[in-house]
Amino acid sequence: MHLENLHPAYSPLESNQQPLNAFASDQLEGDDADAVIPALLHSMNLQDLELLGRIAIEPNFLLVEAVAEAIQRRPSNHLRAIAELCAANWHAQAANAGRRALAAIEADGIKSEFSPV
Repeated sequence: MHLENLHPAYSPLESNQQPLNAFASDQLEGDDADAVIPALLHSMNLQDLELLGRIAIEPNFLLVEAVAEAIQRRPSNHLRAIAELCAANWHAQAANAGRRALAAIEADGIKSEFSPV
């Protein structure tokens, strides 16, 4: 059996989001933000819209792309405005990730609409 077969498809979410989000917010000002923030996004529950919005308008397109990819992994309609910010980014790589996030939100909405209650 290969090790990658044992790894979960998604990173587990941190149960205590407040310190994680505070740490991520602090890291936005650091020199290593493009290395740290994408790693932290994997454990975030994507509920802190203020923080996600700050990341989505960062000049560093890699951070914008990371937010869009996180939304794509866990799409939800409440993240639509953040995905739209990402899709409007000046850099094609981030903008494309934002468009994929929007498509994932649309697909999730369609799936939810037709799911039995």
